[in-house]
Amino acid sequence: MHQNSENKSAVILPFNAESPNCTIATAPSLTYSFMKCDMGRSSSMLAEYSPDSIVRAMARVIECTYDDIYISLSQVGWTTKKPFNFSAYAKNYTIRDIRFVPIQIPSPFITLGQFCEVMPKGRFILCKKDYYYAVVNDWVYDVKFALPETQITKCWSAVPS
Repeated sequence: MHQNSENKSAVILPFNAESPNCTIATAPSLTYSFMKCDMGRSSSMLAEYSPDSIVRAMARVIECTYDDIYISLSQVGWTTKKPFNFSAYAKNYTIRDIRFVPIQIPSPFITLGQFCEVMPKGRFILCKKDYYYAVVNDWVYDVKFALPETQITKCWSAVPS
């Protein structure tokens, strides 16, 4: 298990982590670093706000704007009005030369804390039911705090296509 260290706060992120919509959370019990951030949703002219966790997660993992992902997913049938089948999307599409490869997780789930311990490096989208989280090099990103006990049932790794 790795320990959070003060130097993690100094990591340079490819988006504006200094914006008023981003907050770094730390706690001695966390096995990962957490940033509360909306990935650009608050400044988007497209955002309907809910449910858009897949848009926010993809924006962070791919290092793309919220609006770019929103438009791209809308073109393949995503809408805030119904759950999104990311598994089907990952099988059939790439975006910005990135594809998403499913990762086998222990049945029936792995916790968010366990995942960050065993997969400390990489870019991942994790799913709990129809809710998605971005994980980049053991930093978890979302608009609300994600507990280490959060049960993850599906996971994809972002890899060059």
